[in-house]
Amino acid sequence: MPAMLPRLSAAVLFGSCALAPLPAAAASGACPNPELSLGCGSCHGAAPNALPALPPDPAPALYARLARLRDAPYTGTVMPRLLASLDDQTLHAIAAAVACERGHAP
Repeated sequence: MPAMLPRLSAAVLFGSCALAPLPAAAASGACPNPELSLGCGSCHGAAPNALPALPPDPAPALYARLARLRDAPYTGTVMPRLLASLDDQTLHAIAAAVACERGHAP
């Protein structure tokens, strides 16, 4: 049986913030909690070998995606494992930060 990965805290999950450039909207101070979206860009950035791009959806749709991934019955991919220890409040904050970065009002 494969070993289970430990649940990661938000601090560990978003500890790679320094690897991603600060988005323009977030840099201007227009978005709440811009640091929450920085870790996402490490994998979902604009590089040619990036994972699927984050959709330009409003915060409620992004939250729904994150919650589905967190609550997924499978653990074969990274996202359910990364999101497993995050509560709804944190997922809402992440969704709002990503949506704002992509042009939706905070």
